[in-house]
Amino acid sequence: MFKEIGSVVGTRCVNEDDLPKLKYLEAIVKETLRKHTPVPILPPRHVDKDTKLLGYDIKKGWQVKS
Repeated sequence: MFKEIGSVVGTRCVNEDDLPKLKYLEAIVKETLRKHTPVPILPPRHVDKDTKLLGYDIKKGWQVKS
């Protein structure tokens, strides 16, 4: 990655115009976002009525994350 940045940018700072030319950096960012999504994939669930789940009392209207 350092060689790619050096060959595209040289000694100056990377700017937005350089990003389309930095394919390896783009692949790293995409893989990071694939493995560590910034938002949950499944929406939270809301309980419709008072219930007991795994020994815990869950009140109506509470949010349960899966």
